[in-house]
Amino acid sequence: MKKLDFTSALILLGVLACLGMAGWRYQLETELSYAKSAFADTQRHIPEIDALIKELREIKRAKAMNEEVDDLSADTYFPSQLSQAGIGYTQYTIETKKDREVNFVVRGRKKKRAIETEATLNFKKGEGGKPRPFSRDNIHAAVYNSEAFSNRWRLRRLQLTNEDMRVKGRSKRGFPDELSDRWYIDRMVFVMRRPKGR
Repeated sequence: MKKLDFTSALILLGVLACLGMAGWRYQLETELSYAKSAFADTQRHIPEIDALIKELREIKRAKAMNEEVDDLSADTYFPSQLSQAGIGYTQYTIETKKDREVNFVVRGRKKKRAIETEATLNFKKGEGGKPRPFSRDNIHAAVYNSEAFSNRWRLRRLQLTNEDMRVKGRSKRGFPDELSDRWYIDRMVFVMRRPKGR
């Protein structure tokens, strides 16, 4: 085999180095393209991430405030939860039905008896005797708070009506192209069950 002289070896080494640099550059450009795409995607989600961070902070703050809250009484429990969701206690009244015994099934087989309490939040009379519409965020936070900070209360029924659908004559003109984020709470019902003592 013919030996390479110094100049030929140097040229070959330069060619190999150029090929290596070209491959490295291609890899860097590919990674940079992925990084730019990921950064752009992150930028689009920043408002959502920021909102989630704020919500987590509020949840921690609310949880700390509710560690000693008594959730047995609907009259004291729900006002504290809904007020943190931006719904004042003057916007509704609470009606609690008389406790009743019910049967429920455990793990699909075993039947048990429990004492059930139903609490209805009536929003028909707000400040000034008129109901007030709320945003979906307010309503979602109200339901979430009421369930998250109690092992007893659970939402049974929620009925909403959009403000646009309450306008007189709206049905004659047809449905609007887009509904506003203003909702009247027609009915919000929570239920609590406690095991019946022997």
